[in-house]
Amino acid sequence: MTEVDMILKPITISYEGNLDFNEVYKLVKRFLSDKKYDIDEKEHNYSDSGAMRIKWEAKQDINDYTQFQLEVSIKSSSVKNR
Repeated sequence: MTEVDMILKPITISYEGNLDFNEVYKLVKRFLSDKKYDIDEKEHNYSDSGAMRIKWEAKQDINDYTQFQLEVSIKSSSVKNR
């Protein structure tokens, strides 16, 4: 039977202003890859109203009995292409 321990509480970062979303996307993906996590993009939605939601599940096998799992969600509103 699988046992799950939540080690960290969810972390929320809020930002309002101009942001290069492609750069944030690449930064998070590069960080997870550098730390040897297998990344599975569960959701990638973008609407014409400017709302965006990306959800990743990242896993790393530590040994035969232990696995680290991270859930990364990026949500935004009022996204504009430039």
